[in-house]
Amino acid sequence: MHIEREAAGVEASYGVSSREPEEQRSLTAGFRDRHVVNLAGLVRGPLLQDVVDDVGGARFRQMDVAGITRESRMDAPSVLARLLFWANDPRVVEFVRDVSACSDIGWFIGRVYRFEPAADHYAAWHDDAFEGRRVALSLNLSEGPLQGGELLIRRKGDGDPPPMAYGPAGDALLFRVSEALEHRVLPVRGTTPRTAFVGWYVAGASFADAVAQARVP
Repeated sequence: MHIEREAAGVEASYGVSSREPEEQRSLTAGFRDRHVVNLAGLVRGPLLQDVVDDVGGARFRQMDVAGITRESRMDAPSVLARLLFWANDPRVVEFVRDVSACSDIGWFIGRVYRFEPAADHYAAWHDDAFEGRRVALSLNLSEGPLQGGELLIRRKGDGDPPPMAYGPAGDALLFRVSEALEHRVLPVRGTTPRTAFVGWYVAGASFADAVAQARVP
């Protein structure tokens, strides 16, 4: 699954292309066995550069969730809306259903956040297993190579597992959300902030239905 610009010079146009069957099978097996897989080049090409530039120029504000995370969160609704639109494309939702074997997934909700080096930003061990969340997605939008900021995911009570490092901008980590599992993000080192579009595929209605329901008085 790749998301990229469909027509040269048409900013709003994008296409979704499928991965090769063998790669799809490998991702499904990896998710089943390790609960996390890397989606190389999920967003790519000029479309990726556009969103990285937009996020780079956006305003961020400090956000604290006591005992769980401290981060800078993007305050740019139009940029976030474009990312949410892609993540909720029916073809992308179906791809996530296939890889995760979570057939009840309906839609995606998320945010863009940043971990600044030396800013005491962190994400402690937690599970995210509420409000119908089934699968988490973390898309790298960082403007350069990262040091630190890796994802750790483990069964509750186990020791620390090997960290899952991000690939380049446009790569994403897809991982299972379960009461039996927990995850955290390591601090960022070096000079490049870790910027990511993150959130959850949740059980229930489609994105369009969820928006429609939210508008009902």
